[in-house]
Amino acid sequence: MANNPVLTSNGCGVFLLSEQPSLDWATYGDEFVDRLGQHLADIMGGALAEQHMSTVPFQRAGRDHFYRRYTFSGLGLDTALAGIPLKDGNWQLGVEASDAKHAEAEADVWAAAIRNAQADIGQTSDHPWWAVLVPTSVFGSVVLDGSVTIAEITLIRPMVPYARFARESGMRRLGGGGEVEVVYPVVVSGTATGYQPRAAMNRANDQLLSLCASLTLDTDAYWEVAEAPLPHERDPASLPATEDPSLTGLAEGMQPPSNLVPSSFVAETVEKMKADSDVGELMAAYYHARSIEDISPSLAALIYVSTVEAIGSRFVPLSKCECCDACDKAVGYGRRFRNALKLVLPSKDAKRLSQLYDKRSKTAHQGALHSTEFRLWGPPNSFKHDPADYFLYQEVWHVRAAAGALLRLLVEDQLPTQDETEHNASPRA
Repeated sequence: MANNPVLTSNGCGVFLLSEQPSLDWATYGDEFVDRLGQHLADIMGGALAEQHMSTVPFQRAGRDHFYRRYTFSGLGLDTALAGIPLKDGNWQLGVEASDAKHAEAEADVWAAAIRNAQADIGQTSDHPWWAVLVPTSVFGSVVLDGSVTIAEITLIRPMVPYARFARESGMRRLGGGGEVEVVYPVVVSGTATGYQPRAAMNRANDQLLSLCASLTLDTDAYWEVAEAPLPHERDPASLPATEDPSLTGLAEGMQPPSNLVPSSFVAETVEKMKADSDVGELMAAYYHARSIEDISPSLAALIYVSTVEAIGSRFVPLSKCECCDACDKAVGYGRRFRNALKLVLPSKDAKRLSQLYDKRSKTAHQGALHSTEFRLWGPPNSFKHDPADYFLYQEVWHVRAAAGALLRLLVEDQLPTQDETEHNASPRA
């Protein structure tokens, strides 16, 4: 261990440990700290009462910096663990102590616990989980047509409808209430691996969101998470029938809802998201845009247009600007968007929606809004008003459909290649 602190803050110094763990901090950082606490308890012969992380400021070269302090109470330690962030995303560990004497006295304890924690990294077990999804549609209630297993996740057909107050944009009424909707919750269950249940539930949440994004693309209904994954069994028959007692009986006598029948494309999409991080990012963007369409059509349009352009970049190359010999600028970003639209839309519709590229750019670079934008539980944005919702219905929804069709082609490996389209390239931006 270093004899002098590498930094000081609030009367304490951080003394770097001579042995530093070697691990992928983005993937295993939380697991490492949790296992460290377990091994500290074993070494100290006590029971870990609480594990806590806080952010500590310090000054270096006249600038504000921060490090993480990890404390493990109940073990009789006089020192804490300090994690100093590095530019490459890793962390440098040290012992936070009042002086070098205290740091040295517990250095061997920290070193042994760190070695043991790193040795345990990656040891996992399976943990079952349960969650609740709700498919919704602006055109009326929808229901899953039968139980089904997709990508090792089981979806159980709803047994009872659920009456709730609609998640409306605009002002939220004092005292609650509002428009009522009837939905059909779906209990889902699966298994996730993790070194402990909490870590497994984080992975289960990733699985669930990938499933929701894929189901949303496949069925055209928006699948929202009503209850996040938990390691407790959820019986469909035990789900409540209403959000509020005042809504009891409102689901009786309703017209039969539209049935949703997921196709094999859902499992194919989930697997593609695992195998290709770019596909995963595009699907996540598409799913997020679906969730904000009603409150922020302009931002949803920005995401959909960017998704179309990103898919177009896979088969439409950029061109060198020919304005002058000295220019090294690449052009053709807009062409990627326009050519991608032409793959899935009639030429007339593709030409009409191509105007969205300029609107997207104005939103991204000027903060421009193109529709009646709402704030959560607030009044509409008065700077732009679109009483007929033309932008949402005739532009956002249409470019969403185009983005969805292109995502299908991407998942199914049916996009053209650059070689197939390069001869049609034009230097026009």
